[in-house]
Amino acid sequence: MPLGWYAGGGGKSYPDGYIGELDSVTVHSGKYSLHLKYFKDGSGSGTAVFGTGTTSIKADRVRGKMIRYSGWIKTKDVERFAGLWWRVDGANHEVLAMNEMHDSGINGTRDWKQYSFELPVDQAATHINFGVILNGKGEAWYDGLSIDTNGVHFLGE
Repeated sequence: MPLGWYAGGGGKSYPDGYIGELDSVTVHSGKYSLHLKYFKDGSGSGTAVFGTGTTSIKADRVRGKMIRYSGWIKTKDVERFAGLWWRVDGANHEVLAMNEMHDSGINGTRDWKQYSFELPVDQAATHINFGVILNGKGEAWYDGLSIDTNGVHFLGE
């Protein structure tokens, strides 16, 4: 994993039901994609069941700005959804803004497609947590993640 990133299971039901790994075979561009896969038998379908690749940054560089978070996603047999996610935290881990693309309809089997969303970063923000998510059974690959505000890139490109 890139320095400071975590990839694997999350949630309460099957925290060990997902693997997260770098994949050098299925890529959109560059050397690697991040591959999340649900590997256990069973339902894998509670809202608390997800696999994630995630990291955190201080909000200093983007506080008070609108961010655009984008990346390429490819899926195989995704039961619920795959997506990018971004959460803006304030003091005492108060959630000020969040998007996990749960309503994006990225499920089933799909070839590489670029997705993005914009989200404001409140002046009271202290930290940004972001990454990728796979909810339910299936597999997803993520590549070319990019964060920018006013044309200034903070991740990727």
